[in-house]
Amino acid sequence: MSAWSKGSLKTTGKVRALHFRDYIHRAKKACVDTDRERREELRECAFCYYVSRAMAGQAFTEFVCAACEKSFSHPNTRVPLLCDECADTHGACVRCGGSRVWTVEEALGEGWDGL
Repeated sequence: MSAWSKGSLKTTGKVRALHFRDYIHRAKKACVDTDRERREELRECAFCYYVSRAMAGQAFTEFVCAACEKSFSHPNTRVPLLCDECADTHGACVRCGGSRVWTVEEALGEGWDGL
């Protein structure tokens, strides 16, 4: 029996279309930064907060901050890259370590006509 069928064409296509629609929806939210206050509380850049998706297990997990190299405990398995103190000190995103002050306009650059 084949792992792919004509039925797969339709169902997989439908799932991918829904994923694409969700991605565009999240990108639009990032463009207007609809939840900026909460995003800043979490110390995340717009990409990590709105666009990036990851699953987390419910288990306290130890992690080492990539900047200060101290060990910390995190309430789930989706551990940050940086501790809160280092993220604040450097204005960095706790998830990716990049700047969290860039704007969507800066990211898109000149000539972008929007979504």
